[in-house]
Amino acid sequence: MKQFKNRSEAGQLLAAKLQAYKNNPDVLVLALPRGGVPVAFEIAQSLEAALDVFLVRKLGVPGHEELGMGAISSGGDRVLNKEIIDALQLSESTVEKVTQREQQELTRREATYRRNRPPLQIQGKTVILVDDGLATGSTMLAAIRAVQKLKAAKIVIAVPVAPVSTFESMEKLGDAMICLMTPEPFYGVGLWYEDFTQTTDEEVINLLEKAESWGKIPESHSYSRDDHLPGFHQVSIPAGSVELAGKLLLPEGENKGIVMLVQGTGYPGQSPQHDLIAHKLYEAGFTTLRFDLLTREEEASELKSRHLRFDTPLLTRRLIQATDWVMHELATYDQPLGFFGSSTGTGAVLKAAATIGRPIKAIVSLSGRPDLAGESLSKVTAPTLLLMGGQDISIMDLNVCARSRMRPGLVRIEVVPQASHLFEEEGALERAANLSTRWFERHLAVQEIGEASHFSHGLRFGDRGRNNEYGLFA
Repeated sequence: MKQFKNRSEAGQLLAAKLQAYKNNPDVLVLALPRGGVPVAFEIAQSLEAALDVFLVRKLGVPGHEELGMGAISSGGDRVLNKEIIDALQLSESTVEKVTQREQQELTRREATYRRNRPPLQIQGKTVILVDDGLATGSTMLAAIRAVQKLKAAKIVIAVPVAPVSTFESMEKLGDAMICLMTPEPFYGVGLWYEDFTQTTDEEVINLLEKAESWGKIPESHSYSRDDHLPGFHQVSIPAGSVELAGKLLLPEGENKGIVMLVQGTGYPGQSPQHDLIAHKLYEAGFTTLRFDLLTREEEASELKSRHLRFDTPLLTRRLIQATDWVMHELATYDQPLGFFGSSTGTGAVLKAAATIGRPIKAIVSLSGRPDLAGESLSKVTAPTLLLMGGQDISIMDLNVCARSRMRPGLVRIEVVPQASHLFEEEGALERAANLSTRWFERHLAVQEIGEASHFSHGLRFGDRGRNNEYGLFA
């Protein structure tokens, strides 16, 4: 029987069997970490459904941890395999000791994977529970029981491989079950994959963050479509050896300046946060240009390598090259320039602003990573607003530390209470958009004639040597 190439391929094959659930706002894909996350990611992406993790920990027999005597779930539910416990004559204290240890690990993973974000609401949803395979099915059973207690409307079990006996028992528990292979003899899940490398915490976090980029925008975050707005253009921005896809909005009437909104990851123009903020700035009379610092092709490779989004020198170099293009192609002498960054893009924004200097008049960061700018933080001269959600504790700590390394009186921190990392809560993103708009209105002061010209030509010729100190033209 043929093996799956890897978990991603298994997820793609499962997604093909689940197309009846595509584009349904009531569908939620829940992955059993860690191995189930790469499988579920492909399913959620294909179905355009929300993705979350559902924490379940196997209770392994001491000394033979691969043998499950039960499982626990996020909701505090515990399922025990009485046959194994009785057959091995395991004491109640042994079971409790293993339960407590696994509960500590479950709690750690909750904090690590969600980064203080609350779990998605399950009540009334069609839940697709996903793992990379089933053996005894104890972890899936714990997940099913917990999801039932949370009042899911429908439960669909989706796994690439399982033994016949487990498939038959699981099939009776959910409303539907999709399993691609039921080989006999079974031996183990890993046998049916060419690549069954352990999924890391970092990969889980990155896939969950990536999945958020295609999540549905709450009604309170709605706005006009780009192509219905006057002054909308799709542009291609040269940045060294690559072309970056961008969305340009040119306001009618008075133009207050140009704001470049950048991210550190791909999927150009698909960030609801950047889209809404760009539209608010456009309504206020600013030219906005949204683009990502990685190409779609590079983003695809990130699923495995996960290194380019943290390559701040590369992202900085591209942002400076894109800024040079903006100053040549878009700016007039009386148009000041501002940067808006989020995620790892904030590191590049601050590092580029430190290198470019005076032409950058204002900076806003939303849930960003200013720490990635390193020593460049002390060289930033533009007034900088660091925006974050009150529930985003890890990001808040990074931003507070970064402010202490920047010039006194230059940086302001604004915390939106109750907001999480993506500002999905009711009214949170609108609050962030209003704060951003006011910051740019206050600090994008009219430049003196000739300053923009000095920057454009200086970057290409006169200041090339100075910029090369930062390795930007190597």
